[in-house]
Amino acid sequence: MTDVHIRAPFVLIHIFAEFLRKSKGCIINISSDKASRPEGGLIGFSMCKAGIEMLTKSSALELAPFGIRVNCVSPSFVESNMYRVAGMTEPEIDALKNRSAKNIPIQRVATAPEVAKAIIYLSSEQ
Repeated sequence: MTDVHIRAPFVLIHIFAEFLRKSKGCIINISSDKASRPEGGLIGFSMCKAGIEMLTKSSALELAPFGIRVNCVSPSFVESNMYRVAGMTEPEIDALKNRSAKNIPIQRVATAPEVAKAIIYLSSEQ
């Protein structure tokens, strides 16, 4: 799990650092609300996502002098097909969605287009 969630972004940042310096590019990592609000049964996932958030903060400090912006998007439950593909039944997905929505101030889960819009905004020059 750590290879995908922590090591890969760390290695990719180092591989592309020189290109990003030349292009004044940006890095956008993807975390989860579980990094700061863990839930039972998700210790490995929560730990990895907390690591991504620290990687983001540390990288932002180190790369800012080169004009490279580093941000992180940390959504909660996102309405997607992932849970179906993982084998969850519709009642299980609905229960998870309802439980998640209760812990979100606006009382609903995010959609993939909403998360994509946040990423697009952070990658823009605005």
